[in-house]
Amino acid sequence: MKHHVMYVAAATALCGLLAACANGGPDVNGYIQKANSAVENAISGVTGSKAGTNGSDGLTNAAGPVYTSISGGSSLQGLFAGQNQQKANYGQIAYPRVALEYLSYGANQPCWKVRATIWANAKRSHDEVFQICTAPVVMRDATGQAGTISDQALGTIAYKLDQTRAPMNVANTGEQRTRGPLPPARPMNVALMSTTQVGANPLQVRLDEINARIAYVSGYVPFGDTSIMSGLSTAFYDYRVWIHAFDPAGNRG
Repeated sequence: MKHHVMYVAAATALCGLLAACANGGPDVNGYIQKANSAVENAISGVTGSKAGTNGSDGLTNAAGPVYTSISGGSSLQGLFAGQNQQKANYGQIAYPRVALEYLSYGANQPCWKVRATIWANAKRSHDEVFQICTAPVVMRDATGQAGTISDQALGTIAYKLDQTRAPMNVANTGEQRTRGPLPPARPMNVALMSTTQVGANPLQVRLDEINARIAYVSGYVPFGDTSIMSGLSTAFYDYRVWIHAFDPAGNRG
Protein backbone atom coordinates (compact mmCIF):
# COMPACT_ATOMS: atom_id res chain seq x y z
CA MET A 1 0.00 0.00 0.00
CA LYS A 2 1.35 3.44 -0.94
CA HIS A 3 2.96 5.36 1.93
CA HIS A 4 2.18 2.51 4.35
CA VAL A 5 5.39 2.97 6.26
CA MET A 6 4.93 6.74 6.35
CA TYR A 7 1.34 6.37 7.60
CA VAL A 8 2.49 4.18 10.49
CA ALA A 9 5.37 6.46 11.42
CA ALA A 10 3.27 9.59 11.25
CA ALA A 11 0.36 8.03 13.12
CA THR A 12 2.62 6.67 15.86
CA ALA A 13 4.32 10.02 16.35
CA LEU A 14 0.98 11.82 16.26
CA CYS A 15 -0.49 9.62 18.95
CA GLY A 16 2.56 10.19 21.12
CA LEU A 17 2.36 13.93 20.70
CA LEU A 18 -1.37 13.99 21.41
CA ALA A 19 -0.72 12.08 24.59
CA ALA A 20 2.04 14.47 25.54
CA CYS A 21 -0.23 17.46 24.99
CA ALA A 22 -3.00 15.86 27.04
CA ASN A 23 -0.54 15.35 29.90
CA GLY A 24 0.67 18.91 29.82
CA GLY A 25 3.69 18.15 27.66
CA PRO A 26 5.67 20.66 25.62
CA ASP A 27 4.12 22.58 22.73
CA VAL A 28 4.57 20.64 19.49
CA ASN A 29 5.19 23.64 17.25
CA GLY A 30 7.65 25.03 19.74
CA TYR A 31 9.50 21.75 19.75
CA ILE A 32 9.82 21.55 15.99
CA GLN A 33 10.75 25.21 15.56
CA LYS A 34 13.36 25.10 18.31
CA ALA A 35 16.71 26.36 17.11
CA ASN A 36 20.16 25.16 18.02
CA SER A 37 23.54 26.71 17.42
CA ALA A 38 24.51 24.25 14.69
CA VAL A 39 21.41 25.09 12.67
CA GLU A 40 21.97 28.80 13.16
CA ASN A 41 25.53 28.51 11.86
CA ALA A 42 24.39 26.51 8.86
CA ILE A 43 21.69 29.02 7.96
CA SER A 44 24.03 31.98 8.23
CA GLY A 45 26.43 30.40 5.76
CA VAL A 46 24.08 28.80 3.23
CA THR A 47 21.56 30.38 0.86
CA GLY A 48 19.00 28.92 -1.47
CA SER A 49 15.70 30.63 -0.84
CA LYS A 50 13.89 33.92 -0.99
CA ALA A 51 13.99 35.65 2.35
CA GLY A 52 10.61 36.39 3.85
CA THR A 53 8.45 34.79 1.16
CA ASN A 54 6.27 32.96 3.65
CA GLY A 55 7.33 34.18 7.06
CA SER A 56 10.48 32.10 6.69
CA ASP A 57 14.03 33.28 6.19
CA GLY A 58 15.45 30.05 4.94
CA LEU A 59 14.81 26.86 3.06
CA THR A 60 18.37 25.77 3.65
CA ASN A 61 20.16 22.91 5.34
CA ALA A 62 23.53 22.12 6.83
CA ALA A 63 24.68 20.18 3.76
CA GLY A 64 23.64 22.76 1.17
CA PRO A 65 20.46 24.10 -0.39
CA VAL A 66 17.47 21.80 -0.62
CA TYR A 67 16.64 23.65 -3.85
CA THR A 68 19.10 24.75 -6.55
CA SER A 69 17.96 26.54 -9.70
CA ILE A 70 19.59 25.20 -12.88
CA SER A 71 17.94 27.09 -15.75
CA GLY A 72 14.89 29.16 -16.64
CA GLY A 73 14.79 31.21 -13.46
CA SER A 74 13.78 30.58 -9.87
CA SER A 75 10.23 31.90 -9.63
CA LEU A 76 9.14 28.53 -8.22
CA GLN A 77 10.50 29.67 -4.86
CA GLY A 78 7.66 31.12 -2.85
CA LEU A 79 5.33 30.95 -5.87
CA PHE A 80 2.25 30.12 -3.76
CA ALA A 81 3.31 31.88 -0.56
CA GLY A 82 0.71 34.09 1.08
CA GLN A 83 -2.22 32.85 -1.00
CA ASN A 84 -5.54 31.91 0.55
CA GLN A 85 -5.31 28.14 0.38
CA GLN A 86 -8.90 27.66 1.50
CA LYS A 87 -10.12 29.51 -1.58
CA ALA A 88 -7.72 27.53 -3.75
CA ASN A 89 -9.07 24.30 -2.29
CA TYR A 90 -12.50 25.28 -3.60
CA GLY A 91 -11.17 26.17 -7.04
CA GLN A 92 -11.51 29.93 -6.51
CA ILE A 93 -7.83 30.70 -7.27
CA ALA A 94 -6.99 29.30 -10.70
CA TYR A 95 -3.34 30.31 -11.16
CA PRO A 96 -0.42 29.91 -10.92
CA ARG A 97 -0.24 26.21 -11.73
CA VAL A 98 2.79 23.93 -11.88
CA ALA A 99 3.33 20.68 -13.82
CA LEU A 100 6.32 18.62 -12.66
CA GLU A 101 8.46 16.42 -14.90
CA TYR A 102 11.21 14.37 -13.27
CA LEU A 103 14.28 14.44 -15.54
CA SER A 104 16.79 12.57 -13.37
CA TYR A 105 15.63 10.44 -10.46
CA GLY A 106 16.01 7.17 -8.57
CA ALA A 107 15.31 5.46 -5.26
CA ASN A 108 19.00 5.71 -4.35
CA GLN A 109 19.46 9.26 -5.62
CA PRO A 110 19.34 11.91 -2.86
CA CYS A 111 19.03 14.70 -5.44
CA TRP A 112 16.60 14.75 -8.37
CA LYS A 113 16.54 16.99 -11.41
CA VAL A 114 13.06 18.34 -12.13
CA ARG A 115 11.43 20.54 -14.75
CA ALA A 116 8.54 22.74 -13.60
CA THR A 117 6.19 24.15 -16.22
CA ILE A 118 4.75 27.20 -14.50
CA TRP A 119 1.45 28.55 -15.83
CA ALA A 120 0.71 32.22 -15.14
CA ASN A 121 -2.62 31.84 -16.92
CA ALA A 122 -4.26 29.50 -19.43
CA LYS A 123 -2.14 30.77 -22.32
CA ARG A 124 1.21 31.76 -20.82
CA SER A 125 3.80 29.45 -19.27
CA HIS A 126 7.54 28.99 -18.92
CA ASP A 127 9.85 26.17 -17.84
CA GLU A 128 12.28 26.12 -14.93
CA VAL A 129 14.74 23.30 -14.29
CA PHE A 130 16.04 22.76 -10.78
CA GLN A 131 17.62 20.24 -8.44
CA ILE A 132 15.87 19.17 -5.25
CA CYS A 133 17.65 17.18 -2.53
CA THR A 134 16.38 15.15 0.42
CA ALA A 135 18.61 16.92 2.91
CA PRO A 136 17.10 18.23 6.17
CA VAL A 137 14.82 21.23 5.70
CA VAL A 138 15.49 24.18 7.98
CA MET A 139 13.04 27.06 8.32
CA ARG A 140 12.76 30.24 10.37
CA ASP A 141 9.51 31.27 11.98
CA ALA A 142 8.18 34.81 12.36
CA THR A 143 10.26 35.33 15.53
CA GLY A 144 13.50 34.42 13.79
CA GLN A 145 13.82 31.05 15.47
CA ALA A 146 15.13 28.24 13.27
CA GLY A 147 14.36 24.55 13.36
CA THR A 148 14.55 21.41 11.28
CA ILE A 149 11.28 20.05 9.93
CA SER A 150 10.77 16.52 11.23
CA ASP A 151 10.55 13.43 9.05
CA GLN A 152 7.09 12.79 10.52
CA ALA A 153 5.90 16.21 9.34
CA LEU A 154 7.31 15.62 5.85
CA GLY A 155 5.61 12.21 5.77
CA THR A 156 2.27 13.78 6.70
CA ILE A 157 2.68 16.37 3.96
CA ALA A 158 3.45 13.66 1.40
CA TYR A 159 0.30 11.83 2.49
CA LYS A 160 -1.86 14.94 2.09
CA LEU A 161 -0.33 15.67 -1.32
CA ASP A 162 -1.24 12.15 -2.37
CA GLN A 163 -4.85 12.64 -1.28
CA THR A 164 -5.39 15.87 -3.22
CA ARG A 165 -8.11 15.83 -5.88
CA ALA A 166 -9.19 18.42 -8.44
CA PRO A 167 -12.47 19.95 -7.24
CA MET A 168 -15.63 19.36 -9.24
CA ASN A 169 -15.83 22.97 -10.38
CA VAL A 170 -12.37 22.84 -12.01
CA ALA A 171 -11.88 21.39 -15.49
CA ASN A 172 -9.35 18.56 -15.47
CA THR A 173 -7.90 15.88 -17.76
CA GLY A 174 -9.07 12.90 -15.73
CA GLU A 175 -6.43 10.15 -15.60
CA GLN A 176 -4.41 11.70 -18.43
CA ARG A 177 -1.37 13.70 -17.38
CA THR A 178 -0.29 16.65 -19.51
CA ARG A 179 2.04 19.63 -19.21
CA GLY A 180 -1.05 21.81 -18.71
CA PRO A 181 -2.76 24.08 -18.26
CA LEU A 182 -5.41 21.64 -17.00
CA PRO A 183 -4.53 19.40 -14.04
CA PRO A 184 -5.33 15.68 -13.82
CA ALA A 185 -8.07 14.49 -11.47
CA ARG A 186 -5.52 13.20 -8.95
CA PRO A 187 -2.67 15.70 -9.20
CA MET A 188 0.04 14.09 -7.05
CA ASN A 189 -1.19 10.51 -6.91
CA VAL A 190 0.95 8.28 -9.15
CA ALA A 191 1.33 4.57 -8.45
CA LEU A 192 4.84 3.26 -9.17
CA MET A 193 5.65 -0.40 -9.69
CA SER A 194 7.50 -1.90 -6.73
CA THR A 195 10.77 -3.74 -7.27
CA THR A 196 10.54 -5.46 -3.89
CA GLN A 197 8.26 -8.24 -2.68
CA VAL A 198 7.73 -6.79 0.79
CA GLY A 199 7.81 -3.39 2.40
CA ALA A 200 7.41 0.04 0.92
CA ASN A 201 8.40 0.81 -2.65
CA PRO A 202 11.78 2.61 -2.32
CA LEU A 203 11.16 4.79 -5.39
CA GLN A 204 7.71 5.79 -4.09
CA VAL A 205 9.20 6.70 -0.72
CA ARG A 206 11.88 8.83 -2.36
CA LEU A 207 9.28 10.51 -4.60
CA ASP A 208 7.29 11.46 -1.51
CA GLU A 209 10.39 12.95 0.11
CA ILE A 210 11.18 14.96 -3.01
CA ASN A 211 7.61 16.23 -3.46
CA ALA A 212 7.30 17.30 0.18
CA ARG A 213 10.37 19.49 -0.30
CA ILE A 214 9.11 20.93 -3.57
CA ALA A 215 5.93 21.86 -1.72
CA TYR A 216 7.92 23.76 0.89
CA VAL A 217 10.18 25.50 -1.64
CA SER A 218 7.17 26.77 -3.61
CA GLY A 219 5.26 27.95 -0.54
CA TYR A 220 2.56 25.45 -1.42
CA VAL A 221 2.59 24.13 2.14
CA PRO A 222 1.43 26.50 4.90
CA PHE A 223 4.15 27.17 7.49
CA GLY A 224 1.96 25.62 10.20
CA ASP A 225 2.36 22.27 8.46
CA THR A 226 5.87 22.00 9.91
CA SER A 227 4.03 20.20 12.71
CA ILE A 228 2.50 16.77 12.19
CA MET A 229 -0.34 18.04 14.35
CA SER A 230 -1.37 20.08 11.30
CA GLY A 231 -2.54 16.84 9.74
CA LEU A 232 -5.68 17.37 11.79
CA SER A 233 -6.30 20.88 10.49
CA THR A 234 -5.89 20.61 6.70
CA ALA A 235 -7.39 17.61 4.93
CA PHE A 236 -5.60 18.24 1.64
CA TYR A 237 -3.81 20.82 -0.46
CA ASP A 238 -5.14 22.48 -3.57
CA TYR A 239 -4.88 21.02 -7.06
CA ARG A 240 -2.51 23.50 -8.70
CA VAL A 241 0.66 21.38 -8.53
CA TRP A 242 0.68 18.03 -10.30
CA ILE A 243 2.94 15.28 -11.60
CA HIS A 244 3.20 15.46 -15.37
CA ALA A 245 5.74 12.78 -16.29
CA PHE A 246 8.92 10.84 -15.56
CA ASP A 247 11.59 10.90 -18.26
CA PRO A 248 12.24 7.18 -18.95
CA ALA A 249 15.88 7.96 -19.72
CA GLY A 250 16.30 9.65 -16.34
CA ASN A 251 15.87 6.62 -14.06
CA ARG A 252 19.17 6.26 -12.17
CA GLY A 253 18.02 3.40 -9.95
